[in-house]
Amino acid sequence: MLVRVAYVSKLIGTAGRSPLSMAQIVGISAVNNRRDHLCSSMLFHDGQVVQVIEGLRADVDRLLYRLEADARLGPMRMVCDMPIRERSLMEAVTVCHEPKRTLDHVGLNDLDDVTHGSVEAMLEYRLAA
Repeated sequence: MLVRVAYVSKLIGTAGRSPLSMAQIVGISAVNNRRDHLCSSMLFHDGQVVQVIEGLRADVDRLLYRLEADARLGPMRMVCDMPIRERSLMEAVTVCHEPKRTLDHVGLNDLDDVTHGSVEAMLEYRLAA
C-alpha cells in the first residue's frame, strides 16, 4: 500500500541553516530514497523542516525510524499519514527553493502551524509551478 507521510521538526545545531548543510541533507536523502524507492519533498524555513514522503508503507516506516534517531532533528510532529492511490511526487527528493513564498501562499508565517490541509495546499502549489 502506498502512503503519504508528512512531519515537521526543528533542526538541531547547524543542520539546514546553510546552503552546504541543506545540500548535504538533500544529497544523502536522494541516495537513500532512490535505494528505498521513496519520493519526498522538503521545505526548510527558520530552523525547521517539513518533509512529505511517499512510498510503500514498510519503506516509509523504515525511513521514519531512521529519522527519529537522526541527531540533526528534534522531535517530529506528524502532520499527515494516509494511504494514497498514486504518487504526487516523482523524484527521490525535491527542495522548495521559495519557502517564504510557499508559506505565504497557504497563509502561514512559519512551520509551527502546519496542518494536513496546509501540507496538501503546499504540495498542490509546488506541483502546479
